Amino acid sequence: MTMGHLLNQCQVALLDGIWHPPLNIQVETATSAVLKNMLETGGDFGPFGKAQKYRFVYEKNASLEISLEGEIVGGALPSEEIN
Repeated sequence: MTMGHLLNQCQVALLDGIWHPPLNIQVETATSAVLKNMLETGGDFGPFGKAQKYRFVYEKNASLEISLEGEIVGGALPSEEIN
């Protein structure tokens, strides 16, 4: 069992090299990955339950919360507060 499982968190794989483009492109890629995952799985992570939201960690101690619909619903980008 991993720490992510203990915290009831599962990971969705992102494309290799996601960290190279500018942050706005990274966020677009992350929100697209959420939508794709929801389409393919309905957010069902089996024994770990259903997704309630997603978190995109773009640097140490900095992340965005993404809704099941692919919308940014929490967190902050540098120089831009979200919620």
